[in-house]
Amino acid sequence: MGRIAFVTDSTAGLPADQAEKYKALVVPLQVMFGTQAYRDGLHLTQSQFFEKLKSAKTLPTTSQPTIGDFENAYKQLLADPEVDSIISVHLSSKLSGTYSSAAAAVERIGAGSNKQITVIDSLSAYLGEGLMVIDGARAAEAGKSH
Repeated sequence: MGRIAFVTDSTAGLPADQAEKYKALVVPLQVMFGTQAYRDGLHLTQSQFFEKLKSAKTLPTTSQPTIGDFENAYKQLLADPEVDSIISVHLSSKLSGTYSSAAAAVERIGAGSNKQITVIDSLSAYLGEGLMVIDGARAAEAGKSH
């Protein structure tokens, strides 16, 4: 039996060590401070975000990952022979279009795969979302099925 892979987005607040430990793939949102755009977690760490927030004249905005961003993440995992299925947990659909982008990516590529991909609307944000990923990964490690 292969593993269940987990995908989430950067709003989950999943620390890098936890993402690595549970082999969770984190798809970044874009954060905009004025005209400057940063890929959350890649070009802007949490500490850098909070430092910029202190001096920002206006609140930052975010932009959801594209369907292509999720397609790339799913294709990477689908190509891994150790991965049997994918569970993708995302920021509440009431707060962002991130869940919709992930679901659209599955519609575009999922039918061509014999591996199951499930996209979950966490109805949560930040650590609520991140803890769902950690709990799911722990359950998978304990032998629970998709």
